[in-house]
Amino acid sequence: MSIIPKNGKVAVVGGGVSGLTFSYFLLKLRPDVHISIYEKNKRPGGWISTEVLKNTHDGKDIVLEKGPRTLRGVSDGTLLIVDILKQLGYGDQVEVMKLSSDANRKWLLDPSNNLVQTPNSLSSFVKFMTSDVTNGLIKSVLKEPFQKAASDPKDESIRDFFARRFGSSVLAENVLSAVMHGVYSGDIGKLSVRATLPRLQQLEKEHGSILKGVFHQIKSKKPEKSLSLQLVLYQSRISPQTDMSSLSDKLKKFPIMRLHDGLQTFPLVLSEYLQRQKNVDVHYGAAVEKCNFQGRLTVDGESKKFDHIRYTLSTLKLAELIKNDELSNILKSFEHTTIFLANIYTKRRCLIPKDGSGFGFLVPIRNKNPESLLGVIYDSDCELDAVTFFDETTRPKAPFHKVTLMMGGHFFSSRGVPSNQINIATARKVLSDILHVDLSQFHKIIVRDEAKETSKEVDLTDDDLLISYNLHENCIPQYNVGFLENVDKMKTLIGRESDGHFSMGGTALGKLGVPDCVMNGFEDALRLA
Repeated sequence: MSIIPKNGKVAVVGGGVSGLTFSYFLLKLRPDVHISIYEKNKRPGGWISTEVLKNTHDGKDIVLEKGPRTLRGVSDGTLLIVDILKQLGYGDQVEVMKLSSDANRKWLLDPSNNLVQTPNSLSSFVKFMTSDVTNGLIKSVLKEPFQKAASDPKDESIRDFFARRFGSSVLAENVLSAVMHGVYSGDIGKLSVRATLPRLQQLEKEHGSILKGVFHQIKSKKPEKSLSLQLVLYQSRISPQTDMSSLSDKLKKFPIMRLHDGLQTFPLVLSEYLQRQKNVDVHYGAAVEKCNFQGRLTVDGESKKFDHIRYTLSTLKLAELIKNDELSNILKSFEHTTIFLANIYTKRRCLIPKDGSGFGFLVPIRNKNPESLLGVIYDSDCELDAVTFFDETTRPKAPFHKVTLMMGGHFFSSRGVPSNQINIATARKVLSDILHVDLSQFHKIIVRDEAKETSKEVDLTDDDLLISYNLHENCIPQYNVGFLENVDKMKTLIGRESDGHFSMGGTALGKLGVPDCVMNGFEDALRLA
């Protein structure tokens, strides 16, 4: 029996990708239901934000990603995004990078500020293994199969897990910490291995060793499975005209996907579609002030009653909205990190190292790193290498260089968040000292705080540099040791208090990626419908 009654009313708190996709799926499954979406901002997308500036000097657009910008690898959630865009008439927005693309080259920054390429060929593997990144690594790897497995594996930090399994944390500190900086902006000394790398813990449990488990998988590798149950249900219930198997096979050829006009195109398209539906109301600039677990919301001073509330914002915000001391204490215990993000743009091709093109580089925790730098993304390399997904044609693009600096994360949590002025000075230092950009070559450097700018126009000549920045406070939840246990407690309390009138989605539950949020929305829409 459905949790939502016939012709029921559902409120969705949050107009980000989690709230919008949940609404889209629920509408397809239950066209009788009336859906009201409440978003405090005046635009859809949440942390997915694409800033488009008009360059008055040449009339061209400058597209700057202020949050997620690419989707890596094929996954069920990515397939759903591609199919939704195609069904809504925006399939031409989907672009991919071929395996041979320069954008698939990734780098690490060593303690001397030199770039070390992560292996993607025999020659790069040899260089990687002879760099200082791998000091002590081979010895640690050879010891791993002989380490005693934990009889009762408990949650532990990534650093502790690797130190226990490999007899040293060098692999975690030199390599894996950089990956965690790029994904979670988190500290491997605090991030939960169970929440972020559950497969490694599973390999130890099943085989007594990570390496033994990997070799067993290689030896017994079976033919790839058919579609997952979720995709079978999606095809039958949402998109019967799509051959998801063929779509999956095609997407597997491409390790990176993006959208031509920016990733915010996806929530914008969803929002426009939902607003055209007679039984959907989308309210932007609508602040939710109170909520309870029995279906009541207070929005802009007005109390409203619903059969179900779908909440997709942060746990910190939920702690402000509800009156339940026990649950509030759990909600407030979840940590979040703050990111200073600076988009750098110039017509001069001088931002990306000549021999270092690729997706960008990440910074391991072993570096001294006074800049609190997490990594640098080479946006222009990703864009210039992209081809359209459905017909694999290349779009001509004018030459320019564009990169994104990501600073802060767990460094800001321990060191404090510097002023914007200090962060801008640090960004300049990263450009000159690490990327070796001669800032004196530019006629003028235009600095924009996008949170305060009202005009979307900028006068940028070929000899100028643009620095567009945002400070994203409490933007990334930290899946630290004990996180999953607290999520279980949170779910139990909400289930007990709500009796089916309240559910949660989004990144608060332990899945950070955009595709994961989309899949969570689909699975819960199925369950509720």
